[in-house]
Amino acid sequence: CKKAMVFAKAFLHFNR
Repeated sequence: CKKAMVFAKAFLHFNR
């Protein structure tokens, strides 16, 4: 699932 990757990326971006 690519959604998981996108979610992780967004999480990292928000957790900058």
